[in-house]
Amino acid sequence: MAAPPETVRAVVEALGRIRAAWREGRPRDMAELLDEDVAMAFPDFAGRLEGRDALIASFEDFQKAARVVEYREGDVQVDGAEDAAVAQVPFEMVYEREGRRWRSTGWDVWVFARRGNRWRAIWRTLQGLAEQPADARSKEKEEATTEVR
Repeated sequence: MAAPPETVRAVVEALGRIRAAWREGRPRDMAELLDEDVAMAFPDFAGRLEGRDALIASFEDFQKAARVVEYREGDVQVDGAEDAAVAQVPFEMVYEREGRRWRSTGWDVWVFARRGNRWRAIWRTLQGLAEQPADARSKEKEEATTEVR
């Protein structure tokens, strides 16, 4: 269901602030945009975490363990109603962890609910997540180019 324009605007803005806090190294700044009981389902529903502090800590842990080298995302898609919405964002990221580079692609999916006059994230997951060594893509391109010659 296509969300009303006001819902789309509000959710895109809230999600933009969450992503900016993460990308700029200030995960604690996303607290006001997360419901106290926000939950995250791990990719492929392999586990979950619950609570604002736990979700923020997961962003902090990633920042301590990895360095983002490249990050691109597609257009935000929002479906929903006047008081609830799902936002989906396709992304591609290259990051370094323990001396190796990894390419990660997928969809970042957030569920938002209106709480009074504010929108807060109540649930998150990553879907279609694929990770591979970042140099694997370059090697595949090189091999394809060599085969054409």
